[in-house]
Amino acid sequence: MKIFYLDLSISIIESYSNYNPTKYGGGSIFVRIAKEFPNFCIYAKNECFNDLTSQDNKSNCKTIVQEQIDKLLNNVPIEEVIPEIKDYDILCHCTPNIYINTDNIKTKQLSWSVGYNEQIHEKHQFLLLYNDFQAPIRKNPDVKIYTFILGKQIPEFKEYKKEDYIFQCSRIVQDFCSIEVATFCLKNKIKGIFAGPIYSDYPFLNFIDNKYTYYLGEISEEQKIDLTKHARLYTLLFNWPAPMSLSMLESLSFGTPVVTTWCPFTNSIIKDKINGFFSFNDNDLLNAWNKAPEISQFECYRSILKFNHYNMIDSLYNCFNQILNE
Repeated sequence: MKIFYLDLSISIIESYSNYNPTKYGGGSIFVRIAKEFPNFCIYAKNECFNDLTSQDNKSNCKTIVQEQIDKLLNNVPIEEVIPEIKDYDILCHCTPNIYINTDNIKTKQLSWSVGYNEQIHEKHQFLLLYNDFQAPIRKNPDVKIYTFILGKQIPEFKEYKKEDYIFQCSRIVQDFCSIEVATFCLKNKIKGIFAGPIYSDYPFLNFIDNKYTYYLGEISEEQKIDLTKHARLYTLLFNWPAPMSLSMLESLSFGTPVVTTWCPFTNSIIKDKINGFFSFNDNDLLNAWNKAPEISQFECYRSILKFNHYNMIDSLYNCFNQILNE
């Protein structure tokens, strides 16, 4: 089985490619793991591979240019743009509203939906989801849906000394309530550390005083992990039904409780006052801050053990096998 992953570098934030291994979206962690497999090849723009290290397997990473992407977006048959695609069994990409012209080749096209209520192109026959909560909008009612376990490399359990700060590492946008969290920190004189790309004209920096609230910009994977390990509380608040969050899994794997918004996905992982908290208002957030030291680091860790990268790869390859047998 040979899998071809195509990154079209289409993002609401130009500098935020989901598949740059140095970034911290779900896609980047997925690709950092998957590219270690010999029959999994990633095609992306050169900047997506800028920060690969000597420890990374670069042989699975192939560069495409914007001209090739433009042709694909204009319905040019993919074999005319990337001839080697004919050697692969499955083409996978993360833009379900776009159909890549694979009409003349045997390679099957699988679109991976990473959001909620995403529009699915009518020509797609196969769709990959994290879970049923995503509720994709399908123009083709016959599209076959497959779900897999999104996971990460989970470290061995270790207790960490927690420090008195709230940490949020995400896109800094209204969707993730970044201003609300910063306002809470300022009001209650609690240290809040924020990292990630700021979306468009979102006025987040107006709430950074460098006394209680700090903005670090886009940080490295190593910085993110260190800050997550030692945070008293990790915030994952949002105003939409998030389908999945690797940052939640990562925080819990380091024994850091998560305060989050209730939705079907978070409710499937967070057990209130056991490994985290649900927050509906500032009083809930303050209670989470006060109660966080009482949370067992091991309970946090234990709650996400099934979301490991071995289960992810197994479940993903199970989906691939089902598609090939269709």
